[in-house]
Amino acid sequence: MTASARRFVLPALLVAGAVRCGPAAIEYSAQRDDQAIERIAHVWSGTVGKGPISISVCEDRAANDQLEEGGCEVDHVVKGGGRGTTRTAEQVGSIGCGGCSMSALTEVVATVHMPDGTSAVMRGTVRLGSAYEEDPYAGDWGLWLATPEGYEGKAVQLEGRILEDGKLVLDGGRLNQAGFSEGFDNVELPAGAAASCSDQ
Repeated sequence: MTASARRFVLPALLVAGAVRCGPAAIEYSAQRDDQAIERIAHVWSGTVGKGPISISVCEDRAANDQLEEGGCEVDHVVKGGGRGTTRTAEQVGSIGCGGCSMSALTEVVATVHMPDGTSAVMRGTVRLGSAYEEDPYAGDWGLWLATPEGYEGKAVQLEGRILEDGKLVLDGGRLNQAGFSEGFDNVELPAGAAASCSDQ
């Protein structure tokens, strides 16, 4: 399991306490995986406090192919190109309530053009829902990106939410921490064209 996938375990545990913990049958499908990846694979551009920013996100296929699904932390790996798993997952509530996140997620790679004029290839995770929810594909999705270990420039982490209407809301605290904004206001970026993604 990659470090970015592990990052979403704690937030998922906090969410789990607010939803039901009874048995549930969760439907995953390759078709809905493809639709999710199409929603994720976009270019978002706009202006933050200190200048323009552009984020082009694609599925990290190699990373996803290394993840195992159906476990305590990762219930489903969302994959595009017809590679996703179509299955009904029977979940026992007591397992999740005992400390499992059971996330539906996908690993991503992004080319980020930053306000300081530099660019970087960043990697991270988009977390959809979890097995605690009626529809893990619904709602807003959490995005987390970071420059990789060994990156020669300034280490940067970005965090945000991909909304159902396609917009990306970047967390103002992360933008401030990266030195891209003097304040802490979130920044909303409209979805642009589909990202140009090869087999990452």
